[in-house]
Amino acid sequence: MFVTDFKMPILTAPSHIVHPTGTHQGSLSIPTYNILLNNHMRKSLFSIGLLALMAATALAQGDPTAGETLFKEKCTACHTMGGGRLVGPDLQGVTEKRSAEWIASFVRSSATFIASGDAEANAIYQEYSGISMPDHNFNDGEMANLLAYMGQFGGTGASTASTEPAPSLLEGVGEAEELLGEQLFDGRVKFANGGPSCMSCHTTATSYQFNDKSYARNVNMSYVNLGEAGLKAVIQTPSFPVMAKAFHERKIEDSELIPLMAYLRKLSANSETAQASSGLLTYGFIGALLLIGLFAMLWAKRKTAPVSDSIYKRQIKSIN
Repeated sequence: MFVTDFKMPILTAPSHIVHPTGTHQGSLSIPTYNILLNNHMRKSLFSIGLLALMAATALAQGDPTAGETLFKEKCTACHTMGGGRLVGPDLQGVTEKRSAEWIASFVRSSATFIASGDAEANAIYQEYSGISMPDHNFNDGEMANLLAYMGQFGGTGASTASTEPAPSLLEGVGEAEELLGEQLFDGRVKFANGGPSCMSCHTTATSYQFNDKSYARNVNMSYVNLGEAGLKAVIQTPSFPVMAKAFHERKIEDSELIPLMAYLRKLSANSETAQASSGLLTYGFIGALLLIGLFAMLWAKRKTAPVSDSIYKRQIKSIN
């Protein structure tokens, strides 16, 4: 057989296999099938790349004015742009240090991103007392606007709000304010705008209860962990979803803010003592129960008649 007489074998496609073009083919030569398949794969890869480019472009372009509005609404309780750290870090220059995709992943679900094992995300989590940032389900447009706004602030953020320590909001606050703060916290005094008591979700070292589980964090060390500025921001403009919903249109007034912060400062200062007191109360209660049980057992075995009663009864019986 001469080479010119050679014919390419015919590849017969099974009826259940659909050709890359979307039609069923009875038979195709191998080269023809491969060419069509490769063309189809190239088109698919091109489409995927185009979609990825469009997503990256969407994050890269945005409206900084809309981003500023979103930042003030959702982020200022915990972050500043060049004003120093609050609950979370100062975000000045963040777009220069992190990619848009990294920022978007952290903002949308920091807990998920931390759990994925990202080293930088875990370092931030540990640095800020193990406090996870609330999830923000921003769409691509909102995320692009936020990034555009933050991108206007280059350089390195301040580690503190000022080189000079800011004057304390609690200067001159005493025991009367601390007591009012405790009463606001546990609900004995109602908030002016109708918000729920803090104890609805939080516990403290002085919350004497049999079940120590709560919906939200124990706030014993909140004044120390968040700082005065951070604590004020969280109370007055909460970004945590449940708290934000609970106090929507029920803002805590300045006249209530100062007593609450004073009470939380007192808790932080006396946290170890308070925890010891709470433990002492618990063990004291258990001890009291044991003593009551012991006394009950002794009482059940007490003598109900004089010692000579049995002798007297024998004598009476012998006379009769």
